[in-house]
Amino acid sequence: MSHLSRALVIGAILLSVAACSGGGAGGGTTPAGRELAETAAPPTVVPGGEAGPGEIIIEGDFNTRFSPESLVAHSMVDEVAIGLFTADQLTGVTLFMPMEIQPGTYRIGDLFNATDADITGRFDTFQDDATVSFESLNGALELTQTGSSFSGSFTFSAVRTPGGDLSVTIDGNFEAIPFGG
Repeated sequence: MSHLSRALVIGAILLSVAACSGGGAGGGTTPAGRELAETAAPPTVVPGGEAGPGEIIIEGDFNTRFSPESLVAHSMVDEVAIGLFTADQLTGVTLFMPMEIQPGTYRIGDLFNATDADITGRFDTFQDDATVSFESLNGALELTQTGSSFSGSFTFSAVRTPGGDLSVTIDGNFEAIPFGG
């Protein structure tokens, strides 16, 4: 999915999150038939980092911690989008991944430069009457459950868009988020 397409559907994710609050092993293929390689995370990257159960930690040029209260997993065009947001929908992380993803450890790629990455992430928060967005550059996602519900942990570095002038590291985990289709 192109960077523009993802940008256009972020609003749809936020609306879905507001409306919906409340596997196997190995690799897989993307809808286009490309192999989705299961990759081990680099040794210095531990998905979830220091985040406790159900917690998300953002550190760097912007710092916050929160336990998401609005959790959704749903299809978005040809991908699964997992949304982890505060109850007021003003702060959250969205992870994008192929529809047929299986449990395993995967590389989170570069959403900021719109390169061809199968798995990406994004952090959004509302500050000073504007949305501030950080898009993934690299990291790791470990999925322990996929299919009818999703569980896992993640860590990724991200830069503010537009501009790339601020950077953060985002660590978190989630458990048993039902897939809403």
